[in-house]
Amino acid sequence: MKSTFDAIVSWFIPEEIHTQWNLFRRARIIVLFGLISQLFFTFTGLKWLRMDQGDRFLNVILTQLFILLITFSFRFTKSMALTGNLLLATLFVYFNIYIYLTGGINSSAMPWLLMFPIVTIIMVEPRMIAAWLVILLVDFFLLRSWTLSGEVGDVLALSAEEMVTFRA
Repeated sequence: MKSTFDAIVSWFIPEEIHTQWNLFRRARIIVLFGLISQLFFTFTGLKWLRMDQGDRFLNVILTQLFILLITFSFRFTKSMALTGNLLLATLFVYFNIYIYLTGGINSSAMPWLLMFPIVTIIMVEPRMIAAWLVILLVDFFLLRSWTLSGEVGDVLALSAEEMVTFRA
């Protein structure tokens, strides 16, 4: 018998996928990411709100909303490729806005972009890696160019006291 949580996760997955174990496993990862990320984005959004960082707060809340809508739409689109790529694109925009606002190429969030090839394999399919690698390469050069020209925001520097006060 399925737990309530398993039943909720299964509801988001199109019925056609339930009988195909490998696809069901990947679909479950997509849905779990979409649901569990809501907690992360809620706490992160509250942190930015407490720090009076309106632009970062808006970035988090819009990302959270898009991820929730994409997760709900999976049941109706029935496309793992579309859902996975939309989730990746949403995260890509989120991280790029965050990186742009926090120092560009010097941002501590830059390493997060390294997750895209790995997540592509898990959420979408291996043949999409080439497309995401090209996107990341172009993105790196854009971020580098914007950083060198001074168009990006400042690196967020917090004192030790502020780090304790504002941690989520």
